Amino acid sequence: MELDFIRMKMIGDYIFADELLSVVIVAHFFPVENFPKRFKDKKMRTFMHFVMEELFMVRKLALVKEIRLFDCPHSRGKPDSSRAVVDRGS
Repeated sequence: MELDFIRMKMIGDYIFADELLSVVIVAHFFPVENFPKRFKDKKMRTFMHFVMEELFMVRKLALVKEIRLFDCPHSRGKPDSSRAVVDRGS
């Protein structure tokens, strides 16, 4: 039961970080004043579907590092180091 909560928390954190990276990338390629208006654009929806959904978090992080200054101590570690905790309970 405790491993389920740990797994749930890690998956939630992973998805949240992935979405934050996606927002930074989208803001770079599709600058607009009104953020919700951006998602009504056909080019934007196509970009999200074919590019952002296919990129893994490690590649998104590399892209964000190229776009802007990103100095986070957690981003320097091995990207799959937390996967062992999730896989151990299965």
